[in-house]
Amino acid sequence: MTELDIGAARFATTLESHWLQMLQEASMAICSPGVLPLTEQFDAVPRLSALLTASLEDLRVAAQEISHLEEALAESRASSEGHLSYYRMLFELSPVPSLVTDRNSDIREVNTAACALLRLGPDSLDRKPLAAFVPRTERHEFRAGLARLALTSGASNWLLSLERHGDSPISVHASVTLLPDRPIGSGALLWHLHPQLDASAH
Repeated sequence: MTELDIGAARFATTLESHWLQMLQEASMAICSPGVLPLTEQFDAVPRLSALLTASLEDLRVAAQEISHLEEALAESRASSEGHLSYYRMLFELSPVPSLVTDRNSDIREVNTAACALLRLGPDSLDRKPLAAFVPRTERHEFRAGLARLALTSGASNWLLSLERHGDSPISVHASVTLLPDRPIGSGALLWHLHPQLDASAH
C-alpha cells in the first residue's frame, strides 16, 4: 500500500468517525421533549456546533495531508520517468548491439546497433524470436541454454552463430542477464551481442 493509499484510508476513517459522532449529537439535539432532561437538550446544540467545527478542521488537515502526498507522488513519478528516459536513451545509443527478450527469446526491445547487426528494423524485430536467427543445427542447444539460464544466477556468456537478413551469418559472444523485474513479465533477458571479427572462431 502506497503512502497516498494510507492517507486516503486515514481520511475516510476520520470522515466516518466524525459523521457518526455528528449523527449522535444531532439525534440528541432534536430529540422530543421528555427523552432527555431540558438542560441536556439545550447543551446538545453547542456540543454539536463544537463537534462540527472540530470535524471540519480535522477534515481540512486530512485533505491537506492527502494533497501533500499527491504532490510527493507526482514528483516521485516525474523523477522515475526521467531516470527511465535517461537509461532508455543510454540503451538506444549504446554502440554495443543490445536487446531485451522474454524467456522464449521473443524480442521486446532492441537498440539501433542490434538492428544494424541483424539487418532489420525495430518493427520487423518486434516479437520475433531471437532463436529464428540461430542456425537450425544449433537451435536445440540454444533452447537448452535458455532453460539452463533459469537455474543459474541469472547471467551467462554464450558463443552463437546468427543468420542475418540479406547477409552472411556472423559469430557473436552473447552476454545474457536475467532481469527479474520488467514490465513485460518476470524473467526478461538482456542480451549484449559482441560480433567476432574472425567467423572461424565459432
